[in-house]
Amino acid sequence: MLGRISYGRFQHDEIACSHAVAAIRYRNKHREDYCSAYYSNKNFQDIYAISIEPLPCKSTWNIPSHILEEELLPPITRKQPGRPPSNDHKKGFNERKIQEE
Repeated sequence: MLGRISYGRFQHDEIACSHAVAAIRYRNKHREDYCSAYYSNKNFQDIYAISIEPLPCKSTWNIPSHILEEELLPPITRKQPGRPPSNDHKKGFNERKIQEE
């Protein structure tokens, strides 16, 4: 039942929503029992137990030539349907006054 009132977040992230947490507290239960073990303190500590080394200086990186030669282009986008947004909110207060006069 708790997963049904969470607007889908529980099914995706296995985190109880605020309504479910309130119900769990009302019933004097532990909310940790209703979340994924992924979010437990032990799992968090295990993940960060291994130190993460910083990257060396960019000038010392060994990048293969086929990667350096590859050209990265932005994704192809298409115009969204519907009326375009108004740009009035981008103008300052004084600019709007001048145009209205």
